Amino acid sequence: MPINSMQLTHPLARDLTWVLTAPPLYQQGPFIDSNFIEQFAAPLWPQLNTIAANPCPQFKLGHRRLGSYYEQLWYTLLRWHPDYQLLATDKVIWQGQRTKGALDIVVKHLPSATIEHWELAIKFYLGVDDGLDPYQWLGPGKHDCLGNKLEHLLTKQLPLSKTTEAKTQLQQLGWRVDTQRIVMQGRIYLPQQQFPLPPRLNPAALQGRWYRVNQLPQRNWRVLTKPDWLAGRRWQVLPRFVADSSMDWPRHIYCPDANQHAFVVPNNW
Repeated sequence: MPINSMQLTHPLARDLTWVLTAPPLYQQGPFIDSNFIEQFAAPLWPQLNTIAANPCPQFKLGHRRLGSYYEQLWYTLLRWHPDYQLLATDKVIWQGQRTKGALDIVVKHLPSATIEHWELAIKFYLGVDDGLDPYQWLGPGKHDCLGNKLEHLLTKQLPLSKTTEAKTQLQQLGWRVDTQRIVMQGRIYLPQQQFPLPPRLNPAALQGRWYRVNQLPQRNWRVLTKPDWLAGRRWQVLPRFVADSSMDWPRHIYCPDANQHAFVVPNNW
């Protein structure tokens, strides 16, 4: 049975629970869907406390790079999963003396004896202008957008394992990729209650709101540092957020009373 992460005190156990329950942002193939996550999670729930106490060797709690931390959560879950054998992480593919790219995860699905290539992504996007356009969903720092990420995953990262170089180098290890998957979780933030979503984006994806600082409702907002962006720590230990019209960088905040995640951005964002 799934565990409510709000009832857990250890941040790692809470974040592992988040990974095992958060709906994917996209769930049409090659993206995994909610059914896949539910079935994957089922044998892990009874072991969750043991898993949290024994993470993968490279695990670092509170990693400043959220993408790396998210990958480590998946490494940990796969190491403990009875149906999977973790073969490689960040597997570099060479093109002569140059790096062609890297495969996030190579795993063996034991019941079917097949090899799978997984690409992982954890993303948080704020919708602006035309919500139907995936290129109008921006990261809080405006350095990336949903459209670019989808394009990179589907045209660069996932096809890598089917290139001649990858096939040859994996074959030398006795591996042949049978299945490719994209695991993409995160949260989207709407500028208003009714806002269109991009085509094929999972309507059950986690949602929050975003506000310019002069529009932020007065509530019991708490500051979320990056290690708290998934489930993170219990809200009682989070510092209060005090709105400041001179702020020059987006902040991720949380209101426990409304169970709402939000981004507050500068007025000129």
